[in-house]
Amino acid sequence: MGYEFRPPGASSIDLKKIGIGLVAVLFIFVLYSVGTVVTGYTSYSGKLEDELNSTKEDLRIISAAREECAQSLIDKSAAYSECSGKLQSSEQAADKCETDLSSLRASSESSLNECRTELNSLKTNQSSLSAGYKNLVKNSVKAICCTLSDVESASAKQWRIDSDKIFCSGNFTVNCATGETSGF
Repeated sequence: MGYEFRPPGASSIDLKKIGIGLVAVLFIFVLYSVGTVVTGYTSYSGKLEDELNSTKEDLRIISAAREECAQSLIDKSAAYSECSGKLQSSEQAADKCETDLSSLRASSESSLNECRTELNSLKTNQSSLSAGYKNLVKNSVKAICCTLSDVESASAKQWRIDSDKIFCSGNFTVNCATGETSGF
């Protein structure tokens, strides 16, 4: 209703002033809270921005290092491929060389065996020819250097060979009766 009785002398509480005071206190509290939150948010936001910038810089550095590493890997891969090709080529050359060496060794062994066989054959032939030559000389010395009277008297005659010719004087002897020679 609109009318309120107040006895005179009784304390009167001014609700309007209390309400305005309360609103002012509430307004200050809200401003203080909002200021703290805004200050905290601004500080937090600044820290996040700094952290974001630091992370971006780290990412840029890591990205550059990754690109450098990738290029190094490409270079090393190319060097490895080149080296592998050279190694394979060298292995093939070594295999061919070993094959050629084996073939040459077998051929040389075969030729050496043929030469040894031929040498043994020549030595045998030389021994045979030498023995035949000595027999021919021994048999010829008696007929050349001994006369019929020397054979009957069994005398010894001197003889020598010079330039494949028999001479009836020298350092070898022949027994004219038996045909035995000494020193030859």
